[in-house]
Amino acid sequence: MAYNGRWPAVTDVQWVFVPFYQNNVGVTSQRSTVHKWDDGSTTHENCPRGLQCKHGGYIGPNCACTCPLGLTGRECTQVVHSSSGCGGVLTGSSGKFSSPGYPQKYPISTSCTWLIQGRAGSSISLKFTSLDIEEDVNCFYDHLEVKTYGPTLDGPRYCGNTSPGEIRYNGNALVVKFVSDQQYTNYGFEAQYSIH
Repeated sequence: MAYNGRWPAVTDVQWVFVPFYQNNVGVTSQRSTVHKWDDGSTTHENCPRGLQCKHGGYIGPNCACTCPLGLTGRECTQVVHSSSGCGGVLTGSSGKFSSPGYPQKYPISTSCTWLIQGRAGSSISLKFTSLDIEEDVNCFYDHLEVKTYGPTLDGPRYCGNTSPGEIRYNGNALVVKFVSDQQYTNYGFEAQYSIH
């Protein structure tokens, strides 16, 4: 089962109310252009030169990068590590990663973010060799999100036990996020990636 993250365009602003998103009403998780202007992030002429915020981050009013959710660091090149010890930056030409505890059941209340980082001009392929995540119609509760529209936009969510097949991403930095809620757990996932 998958939710592909696409909704009709209401506005070009990313921080808007989106009715029925995952059967809930709420706001998206990213700052909008309007909010960036409001917090002074687009007027950073007094900041030291040389700061390059990556992966959709921007220079905030404190002259530091404000990073997309799940990313951190001076230039938004590191992932936020969870208490489960999962997630990380993957830079090898190929490799595997999995949900915490795999092949045993993953813990409740977990959030893990992986950044698959290739060289400039490279692309990434991702394939799930195993997928067993709590299933619900919109993948709202436990889910695996692959940010194929870029690090700052919601991507397709996967849950259940049907693999989406190979995912090809034309960019060189792919963010993958796994989330479990406070209730049911399954056996999780294992994924293989290749950087081309």
